[in-house]
Amino acid sequence: MKTCRESTKAITCHKLYLSKSRENHSSHDRVKPERKIEKKEIDTNILRERMSSSTDWGPIIVAVVLFILLSPGLLFQLPARTRVIEFGNMGTSGISILVHSILFFCILTILIVAIGIHVHAA
Repeated sequence: MKTCRESTKAITCHKLYLSKSRENHSSHDRVKPERKIEKKEIDTNILRERMSSSTDWGPIIVAVVLFILLSPGLLFQLPARTRVIEFGNMGTSGISILVHSILFFCILTILIVAIGIHVHAA
């Protein structure tokens, strides 16, 4: 067998080196035991990820806009005092507050959960 210095081709030298390294190392030497991760390490990693990630402002912005627009009497009131719906009367009642609250919840849920509006700030 030729050694690396005696061989004229680098490929032969490389093959010789690989065959010797395989003979010297058995299969159990190559496998490193897995390191056990403690619960404290996991908690700190999760905390770091949450602190480094940007905040999702989508639900907050949508909720504020819907709260202003769906205020009873501002744009419309459903049900109104004399009709089913009135526009811009600036009045309210207990039933209209309940109806507007249900509308607010339904529209907010659709926009946030179903459509998935997200606004990430840096």
